[in-house]
Order: sequence, then structure tokens, then C-alpha cells
Amino acid sequence: MTVVFVHGVPETPAVWNALRERIDRPTLALRLPGFGSPRPAGLVDKEAYAAWLADELRALGGPVDLVGHDWGAHLAMRVVSGYDVPVRSWVSDVAHGWHPGYRWHEAAVLFQQSPQGEELLASLRADSPDSPSFGDFLRPRGMSGELATEVDAVHDEVMSAAVLALYRSARPHLHAD
Repeated sequence: MTVVFVHGVPETPAVWNALRERIDRPTLALRLPGFGSPRPAGLVDKEAYAAWLADELRALGGPVDLVGHDWGAHLAMRVVSGYDVPVRSWVSDVAHGWHPGYRWHEAAVLFQQSPQGEELLASLRADSPDSPSFGDFLRPRGMSGELATEVDAVHDEVMSAAVLALYRSARPHLHAD
């Protein structure tokens, strides 16, 4: 049985590399569209991303063990609660985000606002002179240097738009749906 990993924001599948090396069965780390890959026009909100994930899981042809982190965990929870998918087990590290009283972290609140979200993400892109990148922001919070470098390499306008689409479709919080 395959273990399927889904990364969060602003990460890439590389966040799972060290863990996947320790698992003695098949694993797959999915790349959310827009995070170092093209983002189809139809992926405009969290529900469209959940539908994408459900389709990816169905295409694997059998039950999987699903592991999600951050936004990948929100999407995993949505898929197992609202879609007919072949999931044997699942784990999420953000179940608290579905509580009716949940409050987003400070950066998420900015991502949900326009033009503040656009401005913040533009300032975190590596090509933005005189300001720290996402990697610079996340290294002191525990992100490895290798992953931070990869995040910076893929953080472009497409990724910024994907981040904004996810956060803005979850306002005021995920329980609201």
C-alpha cells in the first residue's frame, strides 16, 4: 500500500524527502499545482484543490495511506470527509484549523487581504531586491536550508497566486463551510 504525502504552503514535495527515505514501502509525494509546476486555470480555490487531490488519489487505483501537512493536511481532511476516495488511513497536523473558533496566523490574515497579500508575497520572492525571501523567513522557524532554497527557486507569481487562492477561499476559517 502506498503512502501519499501532500505538502503545505509555501513548500514543495521535498519537505517529505527525509521521511520518505525511512519508509520501507512505496511512497509518493504529490506536488500541489502552482508550487513549482503549472497551475491550471480551474484551480481557483480550496475546493478545486481538494477535487484535484481526490482525482490524483483515485488515479492510483487502490487504497492509500494519506499524510498531509499544513495546507496539504487541510486538503486531505476535505478529501476524506467529502469525496469518495480510496483512503485506508489519513493523518493531519492541522485539525485545529477546522474548529469554529480558529484564528489564522498573522501571515495568513495578510494573505487574505488585498492588496496586502499580493504585496507581502511579492516582497518574499527571491527576485525582489532588498527584502528577505520566503526561505529567509522560514529558516529560523525550522525549515531546512535545502528546502528553503528550493522554495525560493520555485516561488514565482504563479505560486503567489496559488497561495492567495487557497487562503482567500478559506475565510474566515475552514469551519465556515
